[in-house]
Amino acid sequence: MADSRHSRAQPEITRPSSRPSFAKLPDPGPLVHLRQSLARPTDALPLDIFRVLVGLLAFMYFLQTFLEARDFSGPDGLIDHELSQKIFWFTRIGLFHSGLSLQFFQTTFLIACLCCWAVILGYRVKIFAAIHYVIAVSTYRWNFLVMYVDASIMHLALFWLLLLPVGRTLVLSEWLADRAGAWQRWKRAKVPGVAVRCLFWNLALIYLVAGAWKWTSPMWRDGTALYAIFKLPISLSPNFWGPQHLPLLKLLNYSALIFEPLFPLIFILPRGHRIWCWLRDRRHKFGSASFMEHRRHLVYCKGSQFPRNSFN
Repeated sequence: MADSRHSRAQPEITRPSSRPSFAKLPDPGPLVHLRQSLARPTDALPLDIFRVLVGLLAFMYFLQTFLEARDFSGPDGLIDHELSQKIFWFTRIGLFHSGLSLQFFQTTFLIACLCCWAVILGYRVKIFAAIHYVIAVSTYRWNFLVMYVDASIMHLALFWLLLLPVGRTLVLSEWLADRAGAWQRWKRAKVPGVAVRCLFWNLALIYLVAGAWKWTSPMWRDGTALYAIFKLPISLSPNFWGPQHLPLLKLLNYSALIFEPLFPLIFILPRGHRIWCWLRDRRHKFGSASFMEHRRHLVYCKGSQFPRNSFN
């Protein structure tokens, strides 16, 4: 006769499976998601197009600096560099110091012009970008009293050229070795996207600060800032603008005042978003209107504003 204890139905025992259960894994958290999003690969070809454009702009910048060396960088120019270094201590940090001849500055800027072509053609990009950056920073500090927006933008572009993963495509030596195959490789090339996304955040911060700072200016708030900028003697055509243009310039003035603080959304919102497209169109029409004529010096130095040896 069977034991009644064994004849009873025994409860089913569930044994844990040896296979991992992904549904029960904890959520990695927002920081992990952010890191994965930043590290997502991006196309290499647009970055090297940016590299070529920066190289061309750097060539024009250093060529202009070479042609203006006698007026600004040289020892007999319009700037009292010793006075500048007394006023601004950080201008003493750089390659240039008192006692250098005009030929030294011209040679330095000519070397920088030649090095630009190494960046454009994709040869030792990081090394030559570093040389450009050091010369650009030193020039910015040496001629600090007459620096302008163009120099600041060049400064920033060369800095990001050091950080971005450039030099993987649009390399002349690869193109000469295998023209068809090189182009196919370049179209498929991917690079880490961390530096690219940091660049977008940097541009967003620039627009945000520049747009918000305009609201602190009484001239921007009353609509006369652009008119004043265009009438400066250092503008391209100061005699063209007159009181009859004031209504148009006020419209552009207030458009820049309103839209420029919103431009950071272009770099944050996903591409194709309705607000993204709308702001992009506004940026092409109204954005950075103050840069249209503001090409020359922030301080109009003709030798009279800061007389030599005035601090002695």
